Amino acid sequence: MRIFVDTGAWIAIADRNDQYAKIASQFYTDLIHQRRNLITSDLIHVETFNLLSRTIGSKTTVKFGNVLKTHPFLIIEPITRLDWERGMSILSSMGLMCFHNNVFSHSINKKAGLLKWQ
Repeated sequence: MRIFVDTGAWIAIADRNDQYAKIASQFYTDLIHQRRNLITSDLIHVETFNLLSRTIGSKTTVKFGNVLKTHPFLIIEPITRLDWERGMSILSSMGLMCFHNNVFSHSINKKAGLLKWQ
């Protein structure tokens, strides 16, 4: 079984002050002991390291990145153009995105917790 790991999970694992740190760290440890393959993307890593550098600092973020680099069961998938296009197609079909006068901007709908593109 392979498990996809998104930004929020990586942050909770790396940042001991995160509200989900305890449960995420335990889950991560259990997965390692079970030798489960973890999958993430190159873009998620960039986003994770960018956010972590602001909360736990650059040095600690680099240390975390070096630990992940040696993780024997971590698969980092590169995002291809086809992946991007499929993702945009899904978002468009959900009504979360539209292009207006060739302007691509975004606003966060805090009430719904969704990223709304307009």
